Order: sequence, then C-alpha cells, then structure tokens
Amino acid sequence: MAKQVIEASAQSSAPREKVWDVLSDLKGWKDWGPWELSDVEQDGSPDPNGVGAVRVMRASERSMGQKPTLREQVTAFEPPMRFGWTLLEGVPLKDYQATITLNPAGEGTEIVFHLEYDGKLPGVAKLARPSLESFGARASEELARAAERR
Repeated sequence: MAKQVIEASAQSSAPREKVWDVLSDLKGWKDWGPWELSDVEQDGSPDPNGVGAVRVMRASERSMGQKPTLREQVTAFEPPMRFGWTLLEGVPLKDYQATITLNPAGEGTEIVFHLEYDGKLPGVAKLARPSLESFGARASEELARAAERR
C-alpha cells in the first residue's frame, strides 16, 4: 500500500521568528488550534519543547463519537524554520511523520504543512485522508493568524 502524502500552506504577515514562537510552544497549541488539551508529558532536550518531547493532544471536536487523544513525539526542532513530529498513539495510523516548515516570504512567512502516513488496517489511510487534509489546512491558517495576533 502506498503512503499517503498531504500538503497544505498558509501565508502570515508575521515574521518567521514570531510564527516559530507560536509553533514551538507545545502547551500553547490549544490556544490556536483545534485542540482542547495540549500538554507536555516528557520534555525534550536541550529545549523542553524540542526533539524527544512527548505531547498529549485532545481534539476539541468529536470524530466518530469521541474526541481523539493523540500522543506525539517531536522529531525535528530547527529554529526558526522546521518543526516535526511523529504519532505515537491515538488513531489507527502508522508511519505518521509531519513537519511544518517556515519560509521567509517578504516581511512575512509562508507556512508549509507536510504529512506522510499509512493506515494500520486496509482502507484506513484513505478513510482518514479528508480529515487530515482539513486538519493540515486549518492548522496552517490558524497558526498564521495566531502569529499575527502576537
């Protein structure tokens, strides 16, 4: 089965460093994204929000009767340009690798969300695709707006 690949992007008038400040604050993701809980279960090193950090995220909206709770681990922490994570548990996906890259765009920032994943069971990857496409687009836009408000 081929891996699914999703990309989304958004433009922010905020400079890259400001977008990075919002993006790299793991506990603050609930303040701008579609989550009601965003917490750090294990600190990263050397930055507490950096590589190795494990975060717990609970969606603010129900999906199939429940609010998914995810555990994810930070895999890339390259200020102020690249942040990446992998899914540890919470949804029936595997080989889930996501990155957000921040590119300078004039005085603002281009936010690029990239996700690759597969399903644990046949058909799950394609079933999850519309939700994940929506998530990528929404998260990119909400990150852009949150950085502008700071």
